[in-house]
Amino acid sequence: MRIIGRPAMGAASDATVLRPRQKVKAALDASLQDGAARVTIQLISGGPLGEIVMEAKGSLADPLSDRDTEAKLRDGARLGGTEVSGVSIRLRTSRA
Repeated sequence: MRIIGRPAMGAASDATVLRPRQKVKAALDASLQDGAARVTIQLISGGPLGEIVMEAKGSLADPLSDRDTEAKLRDGARLGGTEVSGVSIRLRTSRA
């Protein structure tokens, strides 16, 4: 299951976003390895829908591509109030 699109700026404080968050319950699942996550939602029809992610996107096992890293950098800059459109970003990795 994937969420398509990006949330709008300020969405985290919008009442239409906050109301459903009140229905969310977080709990540690000791049966999963560190870094893994399980999400289960209860559908209106009554059935559950779930997904398990064993390795988070951006982890060593599932690294971000250069394009994903650039998008993350641009999104972070935008959240900080800086627009970086038209700027070339060169990514450099160092190996130990």
